[in-house]
Amino acid sequence: MTHISTSSRSTTGRIVRTLVALSIALAPFAIAADSVVTATVTAVNTLAFNGGSTIALAPTVAVDATDSSTILAFDTNSGLTYKITLVATAWGFTPTEGVADATGSFPVLSFVQSSTDDATGSIASAVLIDVENIPGSTIDIVTAITSVKGTATVELNASITQTVVAGSYSTTLTYAFFTY
Repeated sequence: MTHISTSSRSTTGRIVRTLVALSIALAPFAIAADSVVTATVTAVNTLAFNGGSTIALAPTVAVDATDSSTILAFDTNSGLTYKITLVATAWGFTPTEGVADATGSFPVLSFVQSSTDDATGSIASAVLIDVENIPGSTIDIVTAITSVKGTATVELNASITQTVVAGSYSTTLTYAFFTY
């Protein structure tokens, strides 16, 4: 006759119950696996000028000329904050008749405003070229551009007085897009 002690039977039972409990508790971990996924996003920081390269303004005495044909398209996703600036050169002048230096009075060219189609800020009014043909400082025309794609419509104004000699005045406007 075989005799099994109670203590070895209960020890064997405890071991079996512990293994069953561990197998149930560890079962979800037995089929889990990790996977590492990486992605690369390239920064896009662009400014495009959509409006042709020539703006025609024809002010008359006491009647300003305005132009809103310049559209700037910008796109950034770098996470940095950008702005668009504008600066003008002095007027080049070709008289209709007479001499080029007949007067010291020139058309006043001003930036009026920029309106945007997104949440960026726009800055109002500044003189680009004054009556003495002295270009103003570089001005911020759109600010707070952060990870957004949008457009800005630029409004310019030209005004003259009686002392501005008739003829063709030309300047170069430079728009720049950079972080600050």
